[in-house]
Amino acid sequence: MRPPLCLVPVLGRGSLASAVLHAGPLYATSVAVARQVGRVVVVQDAVQKHVDAVPLDGATWLCLPDQDRLFRRLLREHDVVVVLDPLCPLVSVDVVRRVMAAARPSAMAVRPVVDTLKATDGPRIVATVDRNHLAVVTSPVVVPATVLAGAADLAKLLSDPVSLAGWLREQSTVTQVPVPSATRRVEDSSALELLRAIDAVGHRLHER
Repeated sequence: MRPPLCLVPVLGRGSLASAVLHAGPLYATSVAVARQVGRVVVVQDAVQKHVDAVPLDGATWLCLPDQDRLFRRLLREHDVVVVLDPLCPLVSVDVVRRVMAAARPSAMAVRPVVDTLKATDGPRIVATVDRNHLAVVTSPVVVPATVLAGAADLAKLLSDPVSLAGWLREQSTVTQVPVPSATRRVEDSSALELLRAIDAVGHRLHER
């Protein structure tokens, strides 16, 4: 089998994808992991062209939808695509490889839902939703290249993990792989500060 194509999409993530972690932008952290797995492409859109494209060894930058034809040609050169969300910057190589190994033929990393969810009928709360049947998609998502190449709007799917997960369930058999809490997605600056704290604690424990 050919090496996987690893996509690091910054499109749809605003300036947060360029927030600093480990002395570099979040997307550079994901690229460093992806580089150990396969061929790396950072995907941006016209809005994200303001992002300072830090020179990254072994990574190619492509813009959607401007380079849609080139992107689809690239997909046809690979068997498997691994999508690494740069807003999940603490995903490790081991986690990526574990999710890849579970793909039959697709797989996605998930975390359990910890919040209490309520069903409503208008203004009334009518029930508590069973969280055991729910999961939060994190990173990575693994999909056959031919399946992703068949998507009508690649930019939309790669800009939103929820859209990608929902679409993929309709196209393929997807294995959900539980992953550590450090893989959680950064949604805003306060979540990034929390992730930095978790990362710092992990480094201190590793050094002992």
